[in-house]
Amino acid sequence: MIGTLFIGFFALVTVPAEQAQRSLLVADVVATNFLTYRASVVEYTNAHPSASGTINDSSLTFKLGYIRDPRWTNTIQSNTLYIYSSTTLEPRVKEVVFNKTRRNLSSGIKGSSGRLISPNGIDTGIVLPASIPTGAITMVGD
Repeated sequence: MIGTLFIGFFALVTVPAEQAQRSLLVADVVATNFLTYRASVVEYTNAHPSASGTINDSSLTFKLGYIRDPRWTNTIQSNTLYIYSSTTLEPRVKEVVFNKTRRNLSSGIKGSSGRLISPNGIDTGIVLPASIPTGAITMVGD
């Protein structure tokens, strides 16, 4: 009986912690994939400064072993680069992206106002293109 109580208590304490750790790990993998995609697009735009519109994957050079996540895309409008997700992602991903970019205020999500909202909730005032869906994780500039 005491053993059963101990096992039940142990499961009650450790299972939520393990789930939180897994969630953070998944968010870290997704954020790293997003930032690696961004690095490839930035590399392309540095080599082709007059580029505009969407840069196709066939024009990009990805790091060895990179597995392309189809949720990422890009656009260049008025000489400004926007890297963004085509869907809304879990909130932990935007937090990890924000932390991995040293809390850069040019990263966040597209708010319903059409402007970039930083992960800590600040409206940056940066107006995003209409092609970026509301709620998409977005990074502006290179």
